[in-house]
Amino acid sequence: MTALHRLAERFGLLLAHHEIDGTRRAAPPETLAACLAAMGVPAASEAEAADTFARVQAEDAARRLPLEDALDADAPGAWFGPHDRAWRLELETGAQLHGDPGAPLPGLPAGVHRLIAEDGEQTLLVAAPPRAPSPADLGAPRAWGVTAALYGLVAPRSFGRGDYEDLAQAAEGIAGLGADFLGINPIHDLGAAERGLSPYSPSSRTAFDPRHVAWDRTPEFAASPEAQQRLAQASERARQAARSEFGDADLRLDLGPPLLDALFAAHDGAPGLPPDRRAAFDAWLAQGGDARRRHALFEALSLVHGPDWRVWPTPLQDADGAEARAFAAAHPAALRRHAFAQWLAENQIAEAQTRARAAGMTFGLYLDIAVGVRPGGAETWGDRDAFARGVSLGAPPDMMNAQGQNWALAPFSPEGLRRAAYAPFRAMLAAAMDRAGLVRIDHVLQLERAYWIPDGLPGAYVRPPAKILEALVRLEAARRGVVVVGEDLGTVPEGFRDR
Repeated sequence: MTALHRLAERFGLLLAHHEIDGTRRAAPPETLAACLAAMGVPAASEAEAADTFARVQAEDAARRLPLEDALDADAPGAWFGPHDRAWRLELETGAQLHGDPGAPLPGLPAGVHRLIAEDGEQTLLVAAPPRAPSPADLGAPRAWGVTAALYGLVAPRSFGRGDYEDLAQAAEGIAGLGADFLGINPIHDLGAAERGLSPYSPSSRTAFDPRHVAWDRTPEFAASPEAQQRLAQASERARQAARSEFGDADLRLDLGPPLLDALFAAHDGAPGLPPDRRAAFDAWLAQGGDARRRHALFEALSLVHGPDWRVWPTPLQDADGAEARAFAAAHPAALRRHAFAQWLAENQIAEAQTRARAAGMTFGLYLDIAVGVRPGGAETWGDRDAFARGVSLGAPPDMMNAQGQNWALAPFSPEGLRRAAYAPFRAMLAAAMDRAGLVRIDHVLQLERAYWIPDGLPGAYVRPPAKILEALVRLEAARRGVVVVGEDLGTVPEGFRDR
């Protein structure tokens, strides 16, 4: 076995896989090297792969604790501290526990904790319930509901495509028939400068799509004559769209930016708004920290330089660079306006869920998490280390597609997630789970193996840290009382459905 093959195995690449017809496909060396490069692991030649493997081997041999592990929450003695060193345990809450060499850890509360030996060596410990909530756990062993495309819920007042008010009304309507949930397509943010429509090619899975904001259901609308006039002028086109088979996507795309500008102007300057409205927005903006600031900054930059940051001027490709900070300092109102649009979207989704539950639904909204994000979108720009570069998610040939599939979506990098203590993955889950009773994970097979396709090369499977990722899904779902559904279309590894 070559050094390249040993290095590839060390970082979770499968050297070969069996396709659905039983054919064994070996990953070409060029594919292995490209997938390693996508994780930031140097292996451009056999000599470089040998050097990298020797370094990684030495690092692995020097460790006396594993990098990470997952265990059942509240299970005393499930893990022991290092046998030759005292240790301390930093809980997710900030509390600390201490132990002697070799002492068993107490039962850990659900959360992501860090075990630190006295010499500084660390292990990340994910304590999670052994299973995620089931429908029966939440009081509905048998439940039924409806799935629909939000963009297809077109009413005369929604201007060409369904909006979050249509979502709330639809949920209330079917709740009256006894339904327990309403499932929709992903509603991740597609990007302010992006004209594409696919909900499965988002810019970010931690932000939501302002294109579905119900403009006329905001307090700012009542305070904005300009917004009222713009909607009145488009009312006939809206009625025509409601009568057509596919609505009118361009109508909402054309109306959205100027209407949101008008609503934002009313929010920041018009009298007559509820007295705590501006304070609530400011608190939300502050609570979101750097992640929320970066998303708003990306949106503002994208309207100047285009939706794909990879072709922006080089200094602006660094989200924390001096040029990006200077742009933010020079355009505070633009950033605030994009954050405001996101705030409206989040509030209206939360309101739709509240109304669905109030109408009698057991679960309410059933939200969908897309399999990946656009390589040039907000999420990869704001957190580049968390994503693999130069590869796309896809699928090998199967019964659904004999040629295989390339989805032009960026996958999470296992090494990047480890360095970030899995915060980006948890943020993706939380964005959907905080606003739903059911969540669907698109192509859930990627929790165990993801098919990466380097530019211009055949693909290969990469094994992520499945034990950790699956524990995090259970942890975040249990915390919120959310049922998780995995979409398992494709070549399913043996035993995966049971797990």
